[in-house]
Amino acid sequence: MELYKIKDNINILSAFLGKRDIPTLSSVALKENYKISQADMLILFGGSIPYGCDVVGKAVLNNIART
Repeated sequence: MELYKIKDNINILSAFLGKRDIPTLSSVALKENYKISQADMLILFGGSIPYGCDVVGKAVLNNIART
């Protein structure tokens, strides 16, 4: 069924984009790991909404991404 294929593709995309590869969302962590101080974009997927919003809010306050 087409919905299962869509679900599978969304899960693949989420696993790729949602990889946690730095310990904190901070400019220091980005500099230490990637030699940049700011990402181009920060995207919040709808996983754990209250916690995710808190993490993204702190990241925005830390100026972690341009968009």
